[in-house]
Amino acid sequence: MGEIGYIWAETEGYLGSIAGPVESDTNENELLLGMGFSYELTDNFDIRLEYNESDHFNWTWIGLNFSF
Repeated sequence: MGEIGYIWAETEGYLGSIAGPVESDTNENELLLGMGFSYELTDNFDIRLEYNESDHFNWTWIGLNFSF
């Protein structure tokens, strides 16, 4: 399975440093690509593993899905 999408992220806050707090304000808009697979355990359950990547974010997740 493959994915293509768009990600929008906004963060605001303060970061601690040796010199004192540093204000952080970030807006990210970028293309998202991903791939994964699922395996049917039973008629109602499957397990899914996905990897997603963009310019600033990468993550992997695993999930157990129930269908009824």
